[in-house]
Amino acid sequence: KERINKLSKFGSDVWISTFHSMCVRILREDISTLDARLNRNFSIYADAETDKVIKTLLAEEGIVDNSVKKKIQFHLSNMKNNNISFQRYKEQLSYDPSGPLIARVMAGYQKTLLENNALDFDDLLVKTYELFTLHPEVKDKYAKRFRYVLVDEFQDTNVLQYDLVKLLTSVHGNVFVV
Repeated sequence: KERINKLSKFGSDVWISTFHSMCVRILREDISTLDARLNRNFSIYADAETDKVIKTLLAEEGIVDNSVKKKIQFHLSNMKNNNISFQRYKEQLSYDPSGPLIARVMAGYQKTLLENNALDFDDLLVKTYELFTLHPEVKDKYAKRFRYVLVDEFQDTNVLQYDLVKLLTSVHGNVFVV
């Protein structure tokens, strides 16, 4: 950021960020457009808060096994980072004997987040994607704003991040990847 500011008088207008911090910035501005139950002062749950919520939900099911908690965390992250709807993911879980439990806890986890005006790190990407796809006028606002998009470490992007890049470059079509 400092180098860009030194090189250009427009440096302060440039967004230099990770995917997650970019999504936070967008959601702080426009999240209520997506869901009136959420507001711009949402909390972001880190791993510790996520662990606590899942442990509580599992305790309500009478389960204290740490391996089950890890399995649920895997499925939550897998569902979100691969941009799979909960309903579709729930159907995929039906082949797993513990699928109904996993689905109940996942649903309870998302409900807890919503009730607490909170998102987890994966939700930052998911909710931004939903905002852009369900509200094209919001997507267009950002796609028009970003005439050029550069993505560093592109090989490390996941499906959802790639989809966000496509949406952000939908107006000007200028993307440079490293």
